[in-house]
Amino acid sequence: WIFNNYRTRTQITLTEWLWEKTIKYLGYPRDYNESAYRVYEHTYIIELTDLTPPSEWEIKINDNVQFTNNANVTLTLYAKDEWVGMTGGTMRFSCDNSTFSTWENYATNKTWNLTAWSGCTWEDWQKTVYVQFRDAAGNGPRLASDSIILDTTNPTCDISISPENWTNQPITLTITTTEEILTFS
Repeated sequence: WIFNNYRTRTQITLTEWLWEKTIKYLGYPRDYNESAYRVYEHTYIIELTDLTPPSEWEIKINDNVQFTNNANVTLTLYAKDEWVGMTGGTMRFSCDNSTFSTWENYATNKTWNLTAWSGCTWEDWQKTVYVQFRDAAGNGPRLASDSIILDTTNPTCDISISPENWTNQPITLTITTTEEILTFS
């Protein structure tokens, strides 16, 4: 609030990080002589302090597909900060939500290897990537995660026929696989 001669006040909404405003107002000298008013002018430079971390954050691995057969994936990243935006913001990554990479500049895409980073396991199965976001003022971190199933092992299939010798009787065909059979022809 800015008070004009202690009688009225004007509200100014600040919407930028660094804000400069020249304010002119009509005022009266201390003797309150109504006919001897003056125009006062002041320039204020106000720097706002951002204390709010990012308000929205998200990570997607390979556009949210359920499976991949390649340990190299693409991370799609999103973070939003109401005050200063994410320009100048930072992010870091982890496979175990404990050991994180160093902070790096915020970006909306990143290539990541599901098995190469410290804390990541090399075997196939569900992999989770964690990301922490901070805004340009250093507020945060905000944690997001996404998971994908890594399957780099080709399936195997064994077929056995019983009886093994030629016969005019019905035979039994047994199929054993390392993965679920989706179709059979």
